[in-house]
Amino acid sequence: MKRNYRVGLLQNNLEEGNDLKSFWKKLTLLDALYEIAMAWNLVKPVTISRAWKQIFPAIEEKEGLDFDEEDISGATVATILQHTKGLESVTPENMEKWLEIDSTEPGYEVLTDSEIIRRAQGQTDESSENDEEGIELIPEKHINHTAALQWTENLLNYLEQQGDMILPDRLVIRKLRATIRNKQKMTTSSQ
Repeated sequence: MKRNYRVGLLQNNLEEGNDLKSFWKKLTLLDALYEIAMAWNLVKPVTISRAWKQIFPAIEEKEGLDFDEEDISGATVATILQHTKGLESVTPENMEKWLEIDSTEPGYEVLTDSEIIRRAQGQTDESSENDEEGIELIPEKHINHTAALQWTENLLNYLEQQGDMILPDRLVIRKLRATIRNKQKMTTSSQ
């Protein structure tokens, strides 16, 4: 975990394009805590399992229970469940069938662009489809990197003031900020 934390801090420093001294000056306790959370999420369950083995070497793992999280198949789940009281009769075929039961459904509703526009405008799906011809499209405005960076900073500040911002949202916005900074640097260096 410590290695992931340190690598994450270095990546943030590189993405933001700061020199090391200014990076450490800008680093807040909140940023460090977010980086710790990201590092913890990268720790694999098998690593934790092996750490317990070193503390309690007398405890032996049941054969067939040591698996990598990327290799979760029906057979692996069935093997684990067969070591659970009352589930000894679970077969790999049953598990595969259960795991694949909703593989054909996307898990979300697929909408066309016009359906999305109608719903955003508060119209029902039963509205006539001729309504989309009456929609006036607004041409895109070119937004420069400086303005985008300022808006991103303002958004981060606003959300932090609200106090209920969740970690994934903050990390996404910070990543966007770093991307905008990199594009801004590339643009200014090419001119």
